[in-house]
Amino acid sequence: PSMSDIARAAQGFVNQPQVWVAAEQFLQNVSMQDLCQALASAQLSRAQTQSCVDAFERLLSFEEVRSQVITDAMRPYLQQGAQSPDDRIRVLIATALLEVAKSGAASGLLTGPAPTGVDLLLTLVVDPVMDVGEPVSEAMAKLVVVEGAPEVVAGPAALQVLQGGLSLADEVKCRIMDLALELGRASQQAFDSCASAGLYQSVINSFFTDDLLLKLVAVELMEKLGSYERGVQFLAGADVSERLVVELEDPSQDDTVVVCVVRLLGCLALKSEAFVARLLPSASAPLPTTLVKLFRGKHEAGRLAAVNCWSMLCAQREGLEFFVNVMPDFLAEITDAIVGTDNSKAVAVMAGWTLVLSHRPATKANAKIQELIVQKLLPHALKALLQKPFADARPHNWQLLAEMAHMKQTAQQTLTVESVRDVLTNYRSEDSANALIGKHQFVSALLEAHSNVASTVFEDETYENLCGYVKGGPYWTPQGAQAVVDREAG
Repeated sequence: PSMSDIARAAQGFVNQPQVWVAAEQFLQNVSMQDLCQALASAQLSRAQTQSCVDAFERLLSFEEVRSQVITDAMRPYLQQGAQSPDDRIRVLIATALLEVAKSGAASGLLTGPAPTGVDLLLTLVVDPVMDVGEPVSEAMAKLVVVEGAPEVVAGPAALQVLQGGLSLADEVKCRIMDLALELGRASQQAFDSCASAGLYQSVINSFFTDDLLLKLVAVELMEKLGSYERGVQFLAGADVSERLVVELEDPSQDDTVVVCVVRLLGCLALKSEAFVARLLPSASAPLPTTLVKLFRGKHEAGRLAAVNCWSMLCAQREGLEFFVNVMPDFLAEITDAIVGTDNSKAVAVMAGWTLVLSHRPATKANAKIQELIVQKLLPHALKALLQKPFADARPHNWQLLAEMAHMKQTAQQTLTVESVRDVLTNYRSEDSANALIGKHQFVSALLEAHSNVASTVFEDETYENLCGYVKGGPYWTPQGAQAVVDREAG
């Protein structure tokens, strides 16, 4: 077919329903090679080219076509498209490679005569156009998990291209660093290769710069690096925590950077207790003083970052003991927020304490921690349960109580409050699914750990209903209660 015939057929195909019958009929008259040849031609108008692009994109939605993209006959056209000066063509090739990487034909990108699929990906990964580079990065991150892929996707040729991308525009540089992080998350072999090539060190170096925008992006990349064990170990070896703390000492530091740094330091502490002692040498150290300042500040992002960092520090026993012994007033101030008027802060603190208790640092050996939980945290959590009906707070409230349910003192104290017992036996007390699930977690934990206490507090029938609720799940109600619900529902 002529170029104009191909464009006309493409326009007709695009105007039809997106079904395989239409695609099959189109491919009987115009092959994939014909379509690629038309796209590579200079004979088409801009509108005709767009019709061919749209037709190619639609064909990629069918698995039958994706398996045909990487063939010996198609490779020259794909290479030509990857080098096209037309952004639309390069975006199309990038999208096609991503679809193949997501399909059962992904292994085809690794093999075959040049240019292989990986060769094409490496041509496009440093493209200055975001709509080209991003799908290619995603394709490489998906491809690296295929057997034998790390040797190619993170092999010498690939690393040379990625290293070269670090010297390009900041947008490309950040994309390359982000890709390296995803490759390292998926594969130990890829991580080692990227680390040896200096890609992760570039992430760190990019943060310690006077370029504010690059700094903000880099700290998010470091958070990503610190989100998996291999990355944490790399950051630990690079002494990043000490360098980040220095950033907090700068009085002219941008508020957004401070929030990002605090969040990152919390992530590092949560992943490795080794960071805690370095971050909390004294109450006057940069991080503790920054947490106090942010928590008491006017900006919600800063307050929430302070709570999150505090909770991740306290998830390690050494961190919790520091706040209990060295900064008890600040710890009390944080805990008091549960019954304060700022609902977002209350929710954050309840979620924070839930994280702390889920890591079980509060051992019996530390009487002060036990005293704090029983005398302050539990009463505040029960008061909030009874006085704060807010939908966003209820799930966190129940989850916090569930984490305390294993302690005998907290169980006894909870069950002695009549109004709390009324809430426990009111099977319609919660409106949202998350709150229902949270309540069920609490009751289940309570009865599993302290059935002997609960059985003496509740009457036999009430206790049997609670046991039925534990077995039946969050949406279970006693037979009589369900009848009432059905009547009220009409």
